[in-house]
Amino acid sequence: MRTFVNIVRWSLLAVLAGSSAPILAAPFDLGTFQAPDGAITVTEGGETVEPYFALKALLIAKDAGLDVSLPATRFISWMETDAGTGGIKTWPRFRRSCRPDAGVRWAPCAKADADDALLALWLTMLAEMPGTAKGGSNARTSERELAALYERREGVYEINSDTPVALLMDNAEIANTLNVRARLALGRNEPKHAAMLNAQEKSLVLALPHIFPVTDGLPAASTQHEDQVSFYPDQVLPMFLEAENISSKAFKPPLLSYSAWMARYREPWLDGDADAYPWGLVALVADRHKDEDTVTCWLQRAETLRHGAHWNVMEEAVWQALLVHRSFPREAKTC
Repeated sequence: MRTFVNIVRWSLLAVLAGSSAPILAAPFDLGTFQAPDGAITVTEGGETVEPYFALKALLIAKDAGLDVSLPATRFISWMETDAGTGGIKTWPRFRRSCRPDAGVRWAPCAKADADDALLALWLTMLAEMPGTAKGGSNARTSERELAALYERREGVYEINSDTPVALLMDNAEIANTLNVRARLALGRNEPKHAAMLNAQEKSLVLALPHIFPVTDGLPAASTQHEDQVSFYPDQVLPMFLEAENISSKAFKPPLLSYSAWMARYREPWLDGDADAYPWGLVALVADRHKDEDTVTCWLQRAETLRHGAHWNVMEEAVWQALLVHRSFPREAKTC
């Protein structure tokens, strides 16, 4: 409720300010997802920090126009502590951190979920928030770390140094972040750096259809063959790739189009039959297609899931990102 009130309040301030005044960005309100020390947990008031989830949530919110400057600056600072890096000053630095309860200090408890996607998101956050990182976690070091995961023969990135497997989701994210960072580099008047990033993106996108073949409109999720097909990671892939600005037509044969995917998976996705988690990234794609009914259906479902066991910081970012663009609630016709 507090988040909804804050968003409405900031939206009204923007309207009352008049067209000649700059529009005030609504703040990304993390509530208890962010600890007092700046750590961003996977769940509300949780005991685990998985850096990928935190960075992805911040970037989703920022892309939607929410003001993430305060939570992002605090989280970047936390990432550079021993809890965030695992006390390791060389690759792989970032770790999953845990604490048994709120009164205990964070401590590294596992490797990060995927080094390749995490590094790509970290580099993007540093580019979006220049001047916030310290010397030990600068962009040049992280660029070298990400480059070490590039498998030149296949032309894609592998999960980490211990796992010679490439994931389509990770590589789609990396391609998108290369594009974002190239645009930001141009804005900083760094044309050579922008050209290098654009070339890397183009090469990666061209490699994806060769490494991840398509069957019945769905691409392979991994270079490690799996017989069982499930909503995640297999069936959701066409929507995930569109969220990362990878065209379905980049693959041969092409991936399921938005309308074809919705015809096949909309009902089980919205009903929660396909997966226990809300998968708000699909709602973001629906918003791009101006599919207001589907977005509203997802928001209605999200209201019942918020603060529950299957709600994480990424879903919270999507919920706030979609809500801030809606001037009034409305009922969907087909949920």
